[in-house]
Amino acid sequence: MSFLSFNYFYFLSGAVVLYFLLPFKARSYSLFLLNIVFYYFYGFYFIAVLVLIILGTYIFSEFIERSKAVNMKNAILFISIGFLVVVLLFLKYQKFIIIENALLFPIGISFYVFKSISYLIETQRGNMDKNNSFINCASYISFFPAIQAGPIDRPSVLIPQLQSNNKFQIDNILNGSKLIVFGLFKKCVIADRLSPFVDNVYNNPQNFKGGALLLAVFLYSFQIYFDFSGYTDIAIGSARFFGINLSKNFDKPYLSKSISEFWRRWHITLSTFLRDYIFLPIAYRMSKYFTVNKYSRYYTDMITYIIASIVTMLVAGIWHGNGLGFIIWGLLHGIYLVNSRLFDKQRKKISNAIGLSKYKSIHNSFKIVITFLLITFAWIFFRANNLNDALYVIGNLFNGIFSPGEYLKGINSIIIGVDKYAYFYKPRVEIFLVFVFIIIAAFANKYSNENNVLVIKNIFVRWSVYYILIFSVLIFGVFRYQKFIYYQF
Repeated sequence: MSFLSFNYFYFLSGAVVLYFLLPFKARSYSLFLLNIVFYYFYGFYFIAVLVLIILGTYIFSEFIERSKAVNMKNAILFISIGFLVVVLLFLKYQKFIIIENALLFPIGISFYVFKSISYLIETQRGNMDKNNSFINCASYISFFPAIQAGPIDRPSVLIPQLQSNNKFQIDNILNGSKLIVFGLFKKCVIADRLSPFVDNVYNNPQNFKGGALLLAVFLYSFQIYFDFSGYTDIAIGSARFFGINLSKNFDKPYLSKSISEFWRRWHITLSTFLRDYIFLPIAYRMSKYFTVNKYSRYYTDMITYIIASIVTMLVAGIWHGNGLGFIIWGLLHGIYLVNSRLFDKQRKKISNAIGLSKYKSIHNSFKIVITFLLITFAWIFFRANNLNDALYVIGNLFNGIFSPGEYLKGINSIIIGVDKYAYFYKPRVEIFLVFVFIIIAAFANKYSNENNVLVIKNIFVRWSVYYILIFSVLIFGVFRYQKFIYYQF
């Protein structure tokens, strides 16, 4: 069931009413049934896969919890994670294995498999003693606002809230509604207006060169941010109706001054998952190995960081998609992180030598721009339909750059073929409108708190912004069915 359908909001309203009408002891079971009903709208097969993952996770968690020996716990954890990873990789990469009759890829499976892995690891670490039960496991993995594309909350964050005797509060409804409106604005008014221009180029990149390619590359950076952060706002807002607080997933990521900072601000719950369950365990084991072999501290730290970063980002790439482009995207970010660490001192020396470090605001702006350009370059491999398309885009980005007039004409050519996608206006007007909406979103984001609720003290200004968002969704929103980009992962 798409967040963008009226059926979803009918379902959400009915679910909230049922949840608070039922006695406290029945809520956990009713919420799990609601999760199943919600996911059933995608088909019985999707439910079968979800139930398989839930049962497998719970059974393995019981074995882990009941085992006394540490080695046995570790062995069961290894087997259980292997089971989940095999299921995920088979469904994700089956087109390379099965030529015909490939199974459908269940929406959100990458996200709820990671939640299952988190549940198992926390059980092995002894953090689930009071919370390990079938209904807790099932409700945690299948919680419907987050099942399609996260956030990937930890069991310690979500399960206690699912167990709480939450009271109906009108403030939760109001704040949740504000988040949903902001999310719809990002998705329907911005991301889906950018989609035709990006798709027109990336679906036929050989028809374009120079300026058109460059514009599409930059537009995609904005499209994926507003699409995914829009989904997150709707998910968090929906959960808020039940008095449940999902974790924040975005924190102005394109204002990051380094790639490592970007990953602390972008898809935050995935980043912390990768850090805590992949990067840190690898770094810990590597550091122990190098300590035993008496390497110097500098080389120990550096080699550990390089290996852990590359492996972690490679996993991130494989997790995102089944093409070579996703692997290259992950490796690029791993290389970015390694280079940032390797040449940190040299960059500081250069900044001091040219006097740039004396002008903090200029220096920070420079770092933000460079970081954004690196991220945008990596998105090419993420978005392109195949590796050949990605290489064509990169090879022709600056074709004609030394003929400014021709290059600008190339930018203008991006509108060719977009007329059939235009929702209300001519493509040039659409592009103008979307940049106006991006400015509005940036303003609203600047004056929002951690929950993306406006904190402007002047009540007239605050509600004026909310009404602008609401009427923009109603008047300018694109309500043709457009899947969220991260549904495919």
